[in-house]
Amino acid sequence: MDYPLALLIGTLVAFVGILLPGMLNMTAVSVSVKNGKRAGMLFAAGMAFTTSVQAFIAFGSADYLRRHADVLEKIHSFAFFLFLLLALIFISKGKSTQTIKTKAISRRKLFGGGMGMGFLNALSILYFFAIGTVLTSRDVIQTGIFSVLFFSLGAGIGAFLVFWIYINTAGWISQNADWFTRNMNYVIGGFFIFLASLQGYFMLG
Repeated sequence: MDYPLALLIGTLVAFVGILLPGMLNMTAVSVSVKNGKRAGMLFAAGMAFTTSVQAFIAFGSADYLRRHADVLEKIHSFAFFLFLLLALIFISKGKSTQTIKTKAISRRKLFGGGMGMGFLNALSILYFFAIGTVLTSRDVIQTGIFSVLFFSLGAGIGAFLVFWIYINTAGWISQNADWFTRNMNYVIGGFFIFLASLQGYFMLG
């Protein structure tokens, strides 16, 4: 029974992948600063729900492609280059700065607004697809529907944990946004370089 493992891995994967200060995190901070912590949490819950949906779609797609032996080798190559692409994107973001933009949001629309904001972050699908390809092809997680569901649930939990941290440190982040963004992007970029190297090792092995 690998459901607890799928839940844990989903949580860790989402936590690491969403940790960088991008559009979602900074929006959660700005909502919290503008409308209060409770509003920020509700907005974050909407984004976390969307993250679960994106993880389910991406992980399911990776599993479907993995089960076709004729494209398995291409999948490994795709994952390798995708990790490199993600690394380049995040490292390049480290050279730029991001500012926090505030916008008043009606409380009754916070959850839906969070969902909508989450769907704008298409990069999450690519990220979960690459991770899902590696995990399923190496049989780290079984490919049954319940394993995918538990992984997706874990992804939502991991995302919400990150948003919770950002919201609870909103004051500090709002004062140090440029420095925080730049350095965290370098860290996440390095993480993707590590994943690309690991995938390249598997391909050559």
